[in-house]
Amino acid sequence: MGFPLGKALRDTLYGFIGHEALPMVAAFWDDADFSRGVGTTWYQEYPTLGSIRDPIIRDVEAKIQKYLQVPYSAKWTLKVTWEKAPAFPSQLDDAQTNTYQAVLSTDGSRSFALLLYQDGGMRWDYTRLAARDALIGFSSGDGYAQNSELTEEPPAVRYRPDQHRSSGMDVRGLWLFRLDSRSQVNYRLQCLTWLQAQPPPSTWSMELPPCPCSLPQAELDPRYRRSRSAESPPAPGVAAVPQNTSNLFVTVLRTTSPSRMGAGVRCVYRGTGLLEGWLERFWSPPTDPSDNGELEAFEWCCRQVGKPHFCTRYSEKRPRAGCEEYVPPTPANAFGDPHVTTLDGLTYTFNALGDFVLLLASDAHTSFVLQGRMARTGTAQATNFMAFVAQYTSSTTTTVEWTLGSRNEIHVLLNYETIQFSYAQDMDAEVYYSPSVLLVNTSSITAVFDGTISISVSASSGMLSAVCSLLEQYRNGTRGLLGEDSASIPSPLLQHRCRARGKVPFPPRSCWQTHGGLQSHSEFPPGVWNDNPADDFQMPNGTNVPVNSSEEDVFSYGMTWAVGEHSLFAQPLAAPVRTFNPIFLSQLRQENKSQYQLAASQCRDCRECIYDMLSTGDVALGLATQSLVGDFQKRKAALNAFPPIITGSPLLTAFRTERVTRQYRATGPGVRFVPHVSPELNISEDGTLTWEPRGTAPLSITLQAVSPHLPPALLQLSFTLCSCRSIQQCDYNSTTTIASSSLQVSAILGSLEVKVFWSNANITRMTADGLTFAVVAEFTYNSSSFVIRFLNEELTAAITTAFNGRRARRDVGAHLLFARLHLDNITDLVKLSVPELRHYFSCTLSGYEGYQLDYVGTVGLICISPCKKGYCQHGGRCQHLPEGPTCSCVPFSIFSPGGARCEQLAVSLTAFISILDQGDLLEAAAILLCRSRDPTSCPQIKALRSPSMLCSQQ
Repeated sequence: MGFPLGKALRDTLYGFIGHEALPMVAAFWDDADFSRGVGTTWYQEYPTLGSIRDPIIRDVEAKIQKYLQVPYSAKWTLKVTWEKAPAFPSQLDDAQTNTYQAVLSTDGSRSFALLLYQDGGMRWDYTRLAARDALIGFSSGDGYAQNSELTEEPPAVRYRPDQHRSSGMDVRGLWLFRLDSRSQVNYRLQCLTWLQAQPPPSTWSMELPPCPCSLPQAELDPRYRRSRSAESPPAPGVAAVPQNTSNLFVTVLRTTSPSRMGAGVRCVYRGTGLLEGWLERFWSPPTDPSDNGELEAFEWCCRQVGKPHFCTRYSEKRPRAGCEEYVPPTPANAFGDPHVTTLDGLTYTFNALGDFVLLLASDAHTSFVLQGRMARTGTAQATNFMAFVAQYTSSTTTTVEWTLGSRNEIHVLLNYETIQFSYAQDMDAEVYYSPSVLLVNTSSITAVFDGTISISVSASSGMLSAVCSLLEQYRNGTRGLLGEDSASIPSPLLQHRCRARGKVPFPPRSCWQTHGGLQSHSEFPPGVWNDNPADDFQMPNGTNVPVNSSEEDVFSYGMTWAVGEHSLFAQPLAAPVRTFNPIFLSQLRQENKSQYQLAASQCRDCRECIYDMLSTGDVALGLATQSLVGDFQKRKAALNAFPPIITGSPLLTAFRTERVTRQYRATGPGVRFVPHVSPELNISEDGTLTWEPRGTAPLSITLQAVSPHLPPALLQLSFTLCSCRSIQQCDYNSTTTIASSSLQVSAILGSLEVKVFWSNANITRMTADGLTFAVVAEFTYNSSSFVIRFLNEELTAAITTAFNGRRARRDVGAHLLFARLHLDNITDLVKLSVPELRHYFSCTLSGYEGYQLDYVGTVGLICISPCKKGYCQHGGRCQHLPEGPTCSCVPFSIFSPGGARCEQLAVSLTAFISILDQGDLLEAAAILLCRSRDPTSCPQIKALRSPSMLCSQQ
């Protein structure tokens, strides 16, 4: 969480003039000696982010509120008790000991130290001490320090704090310090508090869609909408390769509608490539940009803290979203003088007057109807769409109607009432939102129903055009002029057709059995939406019309889909017009072949453009139709253009001056990597990355694979640097982000010094003249190097230095005064083997379970985390928590790892196969046959109990 001390949040604490380099709190700083087995140090941590509070915590809060007159609610408290601590040097029967306690407590913004001394428990004989300079107080390490007033008193007072009162206190033996110099926002605390309140994602993350694989796909997918509030400030580590303005631009899209559990998805794009995605427990409507709870949590945990493991924990509560299973929506089109492109891609012309069923669609939970109204195009023997109406039914029924105005504007009715659009800053567009539909007014007016179906209507040259997009869930469930799959339509859908604008609460059964040529669903023959346009001309009675039929037969087929008196429009037509006979393209060609050739040249052989130009005599109208055809083809191409697939782990670690080489691969036609050249990092076109860190300057690189005519693939790289001589000195579980970049700097394992002589034992006279003695001298191991190097290279020097430093103390138990010791006086130095050394070292004292003792060449024995030995598979991010190593699985390319160690792989065959050739498929099959090892179980942490807080004395 971080402990406020001075001006900063401290991760470690080590009294005190204010110029100390390390932050320290001293309850009673003098030489104590626990080497004889006398005395015990206890500690206990009290995280109190929740509402449950130990009586000790309530006591701490009460004392702070009473003596400092500030309201206080602790979020984290540490209690350390030194029980019967003996002075140096200690004796086995030492009874002159000290018992005292330090309690550090913080609410995340302010911090306090309570120093308590047991009444009659401070009994050191200070007359026997060499220095008599015990210190009580603290130093922040950045210029803020305070000492107890006892510091200026004589030893008789200084060494008996249990018998004195601090200024402002009404009890003896209690000192209270406020440690921070200013209150500050603690994003770590905000993140931890948020994390504690979050349920497991498995309780809310079902049925959420994957992110689209590219920005063009996302912008054309009705499930997603723009979210500007999530785009500022830019996400950390998104600097591009190459670095240019367009590629640096970050766009965020979020789901248009919530899931049934009220959740959503947030997808982040850099340029046109997918950078990252996140699941969101709480979906926020586009009209309420102030509701940024999801973004705030992301800011706290992943941007502001600067400690990557907080973002790792965030991802455990808000899993990442990839595009592995993404399937784009399928569009259909109704445009021009009317032309229709079905869901299977068949384009034909159908000119008629009246209202017609363009689409009927349904799945297990919803149904949808789209009708279009055709009117005559001036005096021509042709028609065009002048209105559309859509009705969507789930738990409620929503009806949207678009009507062309006299000035080429579009009027919109929602549930047969006029609406007013308002500007939504989050979408940067005019919108109207109701629980089941989002209406967006830009160059076209789009209705998105529950994020599953979208209808986008635009006006041009005095006519309307509509693009309808459906998701895969409606496959096997569509009929109408826009697309046939010969599937059965459930009766509720026809029931809602008959409700006629909701004026009939529930129609009689005969209403939906037979009328207007539509039969009940039980009479519809089965079929599939199979990307085969050959079966697209199917009449309501199930009869198929060949797709190569004459224009006259196609016209007859279209007339079978007339709505009749059961129109959904606000103003129904009196009756369908069956006497209108349109002119066909074949007739226009026969009437004036030269004019036809001229139109064909102007239209570049676009049949729809040619027809509209010749049937109306309006060249601009024909060219507008040609533009609509081109736009629709671009839409389909963008939806089905998948980026290349990059394989390779995004995580790179190194120590300074180490040269790291990583080979990345990408799959796709003509794919290559965008190169990058800098003094520390190089990326070649074949995907070879070389990193040779020389400093800790911010580094942000996104690996980018490009392929002609496809959006780019992005892999956000994460760099972890240890500024040390070898990797064994690095603590990769404690890292700090540099300037919000992709570079993290790991902590260096603590370096200590040999500074304390422990004891002499077994002093034996070896010669009669009394000049030679054998002595077993014991020293504490506190080396700045590793154990093996200390024993092999530094031990003799350490013995002489420590031995000669305090020769006056070497006669303990023998009443002897030792002469100065020289290096050549030390003989018979036995070096222990590695198996023998293992008995003397343990990895269970760090407070973190699961570390393993490892021997590395001449470096020696070290405690290493399984995270450094490939514990997490398939690029999973390993974090060593107190209870042991844990893995956060990160989706990459088409793969989605799972399992306790990310050993399981899921593959999206849809996205995968769409861009692979036969050789790639064989490689993919080989990948799918691979098996991973079973995950190992993590050990459980053991609680350490300590004495309750010491009582202050009156």
